Amino acid sequence: MGALVGLAGLKTTTSISAQSAMANSRVSQQNVQQPKYQGTIKVVEQTGQKANEVGEAKSLVHLAKITANQAKRFAERKIGGKATSAELGNENGSLVYEVKISQKETKVDAGNGKILRVEKGEADEGVRAGEMD
Repeated sequence: MGALVGLAGLKTTTSISAQSAMANSRVSQQNVQQPKYQGTIKVVEQTGQKANEVGEAKSLVHLAKITANQAKRFAERKIGGKATSAELGNENGSLVYEVKISQKETKVDAGNGKILRVEKGEADEGVRAGEMD
């Protein structure tokens, strides 16, 4: 009977550990930037650079396979209008250009020019299209 009590205690401990692991998993999932999309060039967030986006962009520009002007053209072709800016940065661990056209922000893969996402104001519309010349 003593063995049964010991097993019951083990089951409770295991159950609590599993619940704790699930809670930790939920917390780490909340720290992931949403919406989640992947580009072709992976980058690691640089410590100390987060507050200085210009410095980060300068340190990442050598990794980009397309230029800011090319990213603007891809975005313009996809959503129409005239791009006013294109900024290179680390989004979700991927190197992307954020191209602004009117009220829309378009995420363009810095590796192949594909449109990863189009965001308009508060409402987002996910787009997985766009091709490079």
